[in-house]
Amino acid sequence: MRTRRNAAVLLVSLVAHLALLVAWMSTRPDPVPAESPTLQVQLVRLAPKAAPAPRAAPPPPAHSLPHPLDIHQPPPLAQQPAAPSEISPEWRVKPGGGPADLDAAPFTLGRAGLRQARARPTCKTHGWDRPLSCPPDDAELRAAKSDPAKDSRTAGFAAEGAYKNAMKGYHEAPGAAGYPGIACAMFHRC
Repeated sequence: MRTRRNAAVLLVSLVAHLALLVAWMSTRPDPVPAESPTLQVQLVRLAPKAAPAPRAAPPPPAHSLPHPLDIHQPPPLAQQPAAPSEISPEWRVKPGGGPADLDAAPFTLGRAGLRQARARPTCKTHGWDRPLSCPPDDAELRAAKSDPAKDSRTAGFAAEGAYKNAMKGYHEAPGAAGYPGIACAMFHRC
């Protein structure tokens, strides 16, 4: 029974497809072969151009003197250059070289300013050049005690920060050593 039904469905489907194919082929216009238009080529020889007449040489100028070349030359020295003036001992460069030469330059901050700029930073210095051997100051202690997850400005970004740190450790680790797991990598649940 089942095979008869399957055969009937196949036969009806085949007849329907043939009917659609016949209907489609009968409604199409007849194909017209496309022919390219015939080209007619004709070679034409152009007449040769007349050669231009040679130019006549210009007549020489009457009684003109040649102009001398303008070459810039410095004026001749009338006298010997003056001897260098005496430099005050305050601005004279010291023969030893080294950092003392910077003190001699007139455009610096002065001797006291240079000494202060060249001084090594101390523990009282507040900046990036503070020595690491110094004990932490108040700002460093406050930063160490603060929790960014409890800060009102960064409270919502703790999960993103954990994801970033986990993935950064994974990318920096050799091979697949630091893989944080699929829950962290795909769903950001670290």
